[in-house]
Amino acid sequence: MNAQQQQWFAEGAGCGGGPCFQTSAAMLDAIQLIGGTAFFLYTAWLCMQAYEDFGAERISGTNMLVIWCRSVFLLMVLLYLLVS
Repeated sequence: MNAQQQQWFAEGAGCGGGPCFQTSAAMLDAIQLIGGTAFFLYTAWLCMQAYEDFGAERISGTNMLVIWCRSVFLLMVLLYLLVS
């Protein structure tokens, strides 16, 4: 690596001397955002499947509520673990 490349690396290569877009904090925020969205969509899908099964009389209302409570509890735990 020559002197000019070392200087660019020290300044943050590709950042133009300013703050880089992909810092470790920005990457962590992106991972948490994507993970949180995936967990939320999974919980919504699980609740909708339970409601459709209840509507088709494959499960009882109690089972549907149990699935909803379990999925929301799982969402809370996973989001806590993801963000903490």
